[in-house]
Amino acid sequence: MRKFNLAIGVAALLQALGLTAYADEADVTYEVTASRFSEPTSSNLAPVTVLTRHDIEIINPKSFTDIARRLPGVEVIRNGGRGQSSSVATRGGSAVDTLVLLDGVKLNSSYSGSVDISTIPVSNIERVEYIRGARATVYGSQATAAVINIITRPEMGEKSGKLAAKYGSFANRSVSGALRLPITENDELKIAGSYEMEHGYNVKPLEGVNDGDRHGFRGHSLMLDYQHLFTPEFLLSLSGHWTRTKAQYDESSYDYFTYLPYEQMSTNWVESYLYTAGLKYSGKKYRSTLDFSFQKTDAYDYVLQTENAWAVPESRNRANTYVPVKTWNMLFANEYTFGESFTLGAGYDFRNDRLDDGARAGGSEIKTDSGDMYNTGAYLLASYDDGTWQAELSGRLDHYEQFGNHGTWQAGFGWRYSPLFRTSLRYGTSFRAPSIMNLYYPYMGNPELDPEKSGSWELLFEGAHKALDWKVTGYRTDYKDRIVYDSARNWLPYNIDKARVEGVEAELNLTTWYFTHQAFAGFKYARNPDSGKEVPNVAKQNLRYNLVFDMDAYDASLSVDYYGDRYSSYQKKLPDYAVWNLSAGWQVTQNLKVTGAVRNLFDRNYESAPGYPEPERNYEIGFELSFGE
Repeated sequence: MRKFNLAIGVAALLQALGLTAYADEADVTYEVTASRFSEPTSSNLAPVTVLTRHDIEIINPKSFTDIARRLPGVEVIRNGGRGQSSSVATRGGSAVDTLVLLDGVKLNSSYSGSVDISTIPVSNIERVEYIRGARATVYGSQATAAVINIITRPEMGEKSGKLAAKYGSFANRSVSGALRLPITENDELKIAGSYEMEHGYNVKPLEGVNDGDRHGFRGHSLMLDYQHLFTPEFLLSLSGHWTRTKAQYDESSYDYFTYLPYEQMSTNWVESYLYTAGLKYSGKKYRSTLDFSFQKTDAYDYVLQTENAWAVPESRNRANTYVPVKTWNMLFANEYTFGESFTLGAGYDFRNDRLDDGARAGGSEIKTDSGDMYNTGAYLLASYDDGTWQAELSGRLDHYEQFGNHGTWQAGFGWRYSPLFRTSLRYGTSFRAPSIMNLYYPYMGNPELDPEKSGSWELLFEGAHKALDWKVTGYRTDYKDRIVYDSARNWLPYNIDKARVEGVEAELNLTTWYFTHQAFAGFKYARNPDSGKEVPNVAKQNLRYNLVFDMDAYDASLSVDYYGDRYSSYQKKLPDYAVWNLSAGWQVTQNLKVTGAVRNLFDRNYESAPGYPEPERNYEIGFELSFGE
């Protein structure tokens, strides 16, 4: 409750200072898919952030981790440098509580429950939509703390192309290209691809064990997207995404019994295919979408005591861990608007995850009750917005073959009591189904697990002006039946834990001349309400400031991120840290742009995951050739 009082006080102070203007211009450009359909940001009662392609280009990201760190309230946890396992956490939840989508298709692994964002190519991204708070009534499992939707499909009618090459520290080399080509007035094709390799550095240094080791990365990606407009209302879309990444990592250690050094260089290979087909109808009153997708992911871990882990043969029979997963998705969603204010929506989705034969972890076979895991979900939602009053109510019923039925619901209310100010209050329930790893990992799985459950309150105050917009949000999320690995039960996972996260977030965006100032402050406290024990891997403070300069042929971005101290899963305290990053671009000619970046500007020694130091100060320079824009 103290957090909500603080949110109210900050909002009142901003209003008293005259910084609470709400203008129509703030709601023209961006649209988000919080309800599975495009809608203006102002129609969402939850906090929404959208990064456009122009925003992303100014950041000059090396990987998706650089983009994720620009999203308010997101914490990136990375086991070292480029290509190492990276995940996102939001509002005190774990990596499995944030749902990540690619063009509306779920990326969260059915095996681990999380998403390794290091494998997501950035060259084909058009924009990123980020919605905080519970969204389980629309998206189902794992939409507990936030939803991140990565959009790669361009708008129809845009003809452009780009070729980029970069070179940087750790012998990083990359080349990428994207072509958006209208074939006819009603047909458009997008082709994008990338290649990157890096020698890397020692991501897990152990003195006297693996001195001098370097852990490298190689990645390839290809995307094809086709759109056909039958009529102004009917749109057909077909797409294919392929990625392949290889990353060296380290499992070196000291032998527990003899305390002798044991060096073990390993390589992780991930190959993923995603194919989608969709048909959309967008009328004045009625909108509908029918989408199908198929995803195949093969993940290999090769454990070798060799300095040349790239020499691993491409044979799954030689892999210590082999996880082949196939996923089929179907979505049918509908929305009808009555008059000018009331909207009713309904949808049905189906998902089938299959763990193929031969799957193993740590050399042992992964044995499941059934090779297939089925989930069906149906939802209803209603919303009202007359310009002054807003309301939303939604409910969903999911049926899992393993866990039976699970229902979620959400309700919210918003009020623009003047053209200058808006406030909203929401409550929603969510759940998270156990992953294949939780259920069936050899000797450490528990097929009797139940889904985790949660309930979230959120109170939002916001206002905007032509040059200024701000948000202050207070929230509380209560988790129950948390899945934790219990040391008292042979380290098996059980539904035994609870967690409560209370927090407040404040955002400010101000444009002055050619500069844009973006500030964020997040404070949260996560603990078990029964024992009082703090939840691991949750920083109590996150402060962020981004300064963006954009003038004609020149652009630049300076950012600083501060994270407070936190405890790891092993109750090791990780110290706080602040990291500065700088990027710049110069449009030399209409078609040529030179870019550069300095990351970790002040060479801070820090860790986002215990035992895995983040990269030291590193540099990058590149060029971009563009045409048709």
